[in-house]
Parts: sequence; structure tokens; C-alpha cells
Amino acid sequence: MWQNVSVEDDAVVVQSILCDGCTIKKGAIVGRGCIVGKDCVVGEGVVLPEYTRLTLCNDDEDEDDGFGDFGDDSSDDSGFSSSEDGDDDAVDGVPASEDPNANEDDVATDYDTVGKDGRGRVWIPPTLEEEEDSDYEGLKHDNSAIDVMKSQSIGYHMTDLYLKRLDMQEEEDDMFSEDEHENLSDDGDFDGMTFGNGASGTATHDDEGFLITGRQRGIDVVKELKQLCLEHETSSPIENLGIELNSFKFSQNATYSDCVTGATLAILERIGITAEMSAGKLGVALKNELEHWAPLLHKFCHGIDEEKSVLAAVESSGIGGGAIGECLSRAPAFRMVLQMLHNEDVVNEAAILSWADSRRGEDATSPLGKLFLQQPTQDFLEWLQEESESESGSDDSDDSDE
Repeated sequence: MWQNVSVEDDAVVVQSILCDGCTIKKGAIVGRGCIVGKDCVVGEGVVLPEYTRLTLCNDDEDEDDGFGDFGDDSSDDSGFSSSEDGDDDAVDGVPASEDPNANEDDVATDYDTVGKDGRGRVWIPPTLEEEEDSDYEGLKHDNSAIDVMKSQSIGYHMTDLYLKRLDMQEEEDDMFSEDEHENLSDDGDFDGMTFGNGASGTATHDDEGFLITGRQRGIDVVKELKQLCLEHETSSPIENLGIELNSFKFSQNATYSDCVTGATLAILERIGITAEMSAGKLGVALKNELEHWAPLLHKFCHGIDEEKSVLAAVESSGIGGGAIGECLSRAPAFRMVLQMLHNEDVVNEAAILSWADSRRGEDATSPLGKLFLQQPTQDFLEWLQEESESESGSDDSDDSDE
């Protein structure tokens, strides 16, 4: 709930956003994922369908007159689509002058949705084609636009949309050029270098000099995911951020690896690493940060590939320059980060050893080679290998006893 919201007796609100000054009248039920815009009214006893978005904003009004600062990237500058008949002076065929709820702004109201004593109209996002065609007259919406809107709503169950996106993503993956595939290693990871927005195939760094890791689709998806994580307030549940990342993931055909890459880059930036920070202080700072962030990484790490993406993000930061790169490239800081991620169960030994195997043949004079071949890192990998073999031997022994 935002400011000056009124929820009357026996009203129920389920996982929704209530913007400034809106009213939910007695006995009304606001379904999951709804957004009730500024000064809108849901009438007494009304059941507002799931994912409904209400606004008082007309086509030519500013966004601040509708949902305020809350809006979708899929909307135009006003945040809303055009009206169906273009007549702002009538509501469902009733002239505004005869409408008992009309005010000086002659705001259209969908009484079938908000009730006789309600106020506000339903907003549905336009199609992409409609936004691009300035000569389009009339209103048209399709299922894809509605799917995207729902995916950006609180409480939306992603399973159906996820299956659709998988099919679309497989088709898009087939469109990768041979040149792009040549930049992938045998196990599907980028060799520490990824494409930016341009088609040249050169590596992309952010404003702080970090190397951006992740698959690009017209926009820098990893950088956008990282920014969502940087804007997250730790006073808010980490589950809320997970919903945001999931919504962005589906809307941009991103991957779970993209999500954990963006989150890892953000975590390293949030702990305030300086060029002079010691490995011990770095370890303590990272451990404290992971107390909040580890559940998010667990959620998006569905297997070894995602865990290796966490390691690749740390590795990219270590060779990306800036204060973080200078700190991580100075032994034993990189080893400290690897060990802390392992200790906090963010990445397991199988992922670390698989990542290490892919780096064995790295040129010792390259930035990646120098980082990987640091003696503290090699000592940790050797210890991890011995522990893994010891556990494997113990399991074999138990099986033979049986």
C-alpha cells in the first residue's frame, strides 16, 4: 500500500499494489497481481479479477496521474493504451454529463469492473505493432502483450509462460551465427568474454570497468539484471527481488545463468570493495552479504551450469579492472571468494572442479591465466579435489560393505 490508501471493513487484498489515494470499499476483493491506480475506487462488494490494472489516466495525461512512478516498459510515455472509441466524454455509451460519478476531469470508468460506486478504467498494454504504427486507429491487444503484463505482476504463476518462452528461445538460439558460436567454449560457457550491444563481438565493460557476462538480446540483459539487484533494499524480502528477476527473465528471454551472473556482479559491488581491501576483510564482507543473498542464488542455481556462471562472474570481475578487479587480482583475494562461495553452499565442489578443468589450458600470460594460476587458488583447488576423492572413496567403501 502506498500513501493515503483506504481499505474498508471486510475488504480483502491479495498480493496487489494499491497506489496513492485509492479506496477499496467494504466487502470488495482485489485479486492477486492487481494494480489499483492513484485515486481509483473499487466499489462495495466488487470482486476485481486477478491481474487487473485500474487507472484514472486518459491518453494525453502524464504517467504520474495514473500509477505514479509504477509502470511497465511495455507502455508508452503515458503508461496506458488508447481508448477504444476515442470518446472521453462518454462511459459505456453514457454521456459524462449524465454520469453520476463524473467529475471535472470527466474520467472514464468501467462500472462493470469497479462497480456502480467505483471509479477507474481498466488498462491493458498495446501490442508492439500498435505502438510502432502511429496511423493505427482503434484498439487491439493480443495474448503476448497480456502475458508480458501478467509476468510483471506480483504473484503470477510462471509455468505456462515459461513453456512458451522455452519454445521461443529454442527458435532464437538457432539464429545464432557461426561467429557467435565460436566464442563459446565446449561446455557452453563464454570464455570469460561476452558480446555487448554491438555486433562487433568485442567485450563490454560497465561504468566501473567490470566485464559484463551474459547472453545479449538487443539490450544488455545482465547489466539490467545487475541494476535490479543494486536497487534492491535489504530491508525488503529477497523473495520480492526474485519475482522481479523472474519477470525480467521471461520478458527478455534471458536465462537462469544471466540472473545469477547479474546478481553476483551486484553482490561484489554492494560490499564496497576497495583496491586496498585485504583478503580477510573481503571474506568477512562477502559472508555477511551472502546471509541475505544466498537464498536468491540458490533459487536461480538449478544445476552446475548456473553455479559455474557465478564463478565466471567473479572471474570476470577479477580481470575487469577498477577497484574490484585490482582487489580480486591480488592473491589470495580470488581464492577467498571461491572458498566463501563454497562454504556458504552457493557453489559445490563439482561446479568448482568443472570450472577449473576448463581453465587448465589457459595461457599463463593471459589475464584469465594469471588469475587462475595464483598459488593460493591452486592450493584450494588441490584441497577440494582431495576432499572430493576422499568422499568418493568413502561412498565406495560403504557400498562394498553392504
